[in-house]
Amino acid sequence: GQDAAGGRRFGGKRFRTGRTMTEIRRLTVADLPAALELCNEIREHHRRLLGGYFAPLDYALEEENLKSFIADENKVAFAAAEEGRLAGLLTAAVKHSPWLENPDVCHVDTLVVGEAFRRRGIAGRLMDGLVSFCRERQLKEIKLGVFNDNRGAVEFYRKSGFVPQEQKMSLMLE
Repeated sequence: GQDAAGGRRFGGKRFRTGRTMTEIRRLTVADLPAALELCNEIREHHRRLLGGYFAPLDYALEEENLKSFIADENKVAFAAAEEGRLAGLLTAAVKHSPWLENPDVCHVDTLVVGEAFRRRGIAGRLMDGLVSFCRERQLKEIKLGVFNDNRGAVEFYRKSGFVPQEQKMSLMLE
């Protein structure tokens, strides 16, 4: 079901980060302006990291993408809110791969914590919310992609229990 703010119901969880309380809950339509700013922050980080590989964020396109994570039953978007501000965002989608023994796999699309809120356990709490979501649906696997040069993210995912499974490679043509 959906709540009055346009997001699917989820029993939000609160935890203390230093002197403040942070709530992990489902993203709502009301969160979209702040969520878009977080998406822009991670896009610009990736643009710097990869030397402009990504185009600047198209806000209208990204807003439609985020709305799909709010509305689609096979997608999920978690928000970390602190003192009325959006501190972090995690989006993921369940995809069906019939050639696998456990064919339904959750794929993380985006995980971002705003620069002002980092190193306080928020990313781990967002991931905990996703793990609970997956367990409730009896999913057996969470997959994600991370750029090799994004060392902080690689380290976070390793500490969270993720292990490298495949290597994606790219050949840039002139």
